[in-house]
Amino acid sequence: MERIDRFYKIITGQLALRALPVDLEESELLAVLEELECFDLHTFEKASSNVQRMRAHIRYLAALWPESNMLDLTNRIHTLINNSRIDFSDIMTILRGERLSETVQLSDLRTVLVGGQLYNSQSKTNEVPVPTIQGIGRCLRDGMSLTEAARVMHVSIDTVRAIENLLGLRSAHQKKMEDRAVDAARDAVSVRVFASANGISKSKAQLMLRMGHSVLAELGEVQQPSTTEGD
Repeated sequence: MERIDRFYKIITGQLALRALPVDLEESELLAVLEELECFDLHTFEKASSNVQRMRAHIRYLAALWPESNMLDLTNRIHTLINNSRIDFSDIMTILRGERLSETVQLSDLRTVLVGGQLYNSQSKTNEVPVPTIQGIGRCLRDGMSLTEAARVMHVSIDTVRAIENLLGLRSAHQKKMEDRAVDAARDAVSVRVFASANGISKSKAQLMLRMGHSVLAELGEVQQPSTTEGD
């Protein structure tokens, strides 16, 4: 029931998730956020599988904001999770690759409050570095394949797949492109123009426009003349 309520708030604009480049239907994001809303990181053994899984989910959320710095990421993820048991310093500690420790967290917060620079936290963790996660997010958001994203970011395809399964970034991009193709087919946009407008090859543009015409045919809409490269 809680997940239905959350989804209703999303589609009615009451939650900011609707503005994110994610596929809420195909991804695990809603289920994971529902779990994170009531999860207490402090009640489990630090090395337990539950904590490690939740840490991974929290860190993978960084893929949503590829251009954000650590403080901005911490604030955005903390707001998105909406869990009173997980505070701002917990999120920052996890993103920085450190174990939850009151001493460490207080030290980090003091540094931030006085305008100091936090050291490179990624050197202290075996987890996928946050900048790498952000890079994967950028690749998937731009429609890159899982294999290509893994190659570009020098990570395993399993890591890329886990992030895509959680967020549906590439899936959302594909659906957006399909919607554009349908609109372009409806307006009789040429292959050349569609390819240029969307930064794709002419061969891919031609395939997508064919798909767009097929969708229009299924909808029973009157078809425009066939699209050619030269038009």
